[in-house]
Amino acid sequence: MKNNYELGMCFITPSEKDIPVVLPFMKKLSFENHIFLKVAELLSPFAKPLECYDNVKYFVTKKKGTQQLGWIIWLDSLKRVIKAEAHSVLRDYNGNLIDVTPQSDDNDKTILFIPDNNLIDDGRMILSRYLALRNTKDVLNFIQLAKCDDEMKQAMYDKRLQMSNSSLTNFSLQKKKIGRNEPCTCGSGKKFKKCCGA
Repeated sequence: MKNNYELGMCFITPSEKDIPVVLPFMKKLSFENHIFLKVAELLSPFAKPLECYDNVKYFVTKKKGTQQLGWIIWLDSLKRVIKAEAHSVLRDYNGNLIDVTPQSDDNDKTILFIPDNNLIDDGRMILSRYLALRNTKDVLNFIQLAKCDDEMKQAMYDKRLQMSNSSLTNFSLQKKKIGRNEPCTCGSGKKFKKCCGA
């Protein structure tokens, strides 16, 4: 079981006997079949916990397979909340799904994964989904706080992405303009206006 602490709640990988509890929620996410995946031994030396998209892209560039998006399913240890967290795994050329992302907790390296071909990796953070199994005030408050937390993380991630894209654009726009009477950049020794600037 992997512990995934969020806002004071401990989430674990559901066991096989928990499938009847989480199955209706999984069917709302995707019509694909769920699978228990172990973290693969073929981990990249650069693989980082919680960086599934980059970890999978490393293997895709090495021609080991393609990206498969989907959801990791988590169950609150007291069985009050189910959480679906967007995740990326490698689909090898034999069709096998391989989780190449080390988990932050080294105890059990198994996840419950459900592929979702409707998800798109457009560089934006995909918000987690939640289902209350108990409609208590604590549970509903937790879900509301968790959704707000996810939305804030998404906004910060989008802002970082926007800033990195704009800095690349600004860099290309800030090339030094060459004056007509300056030496040509080709190294001929002639003035720019009599050489490449003609």
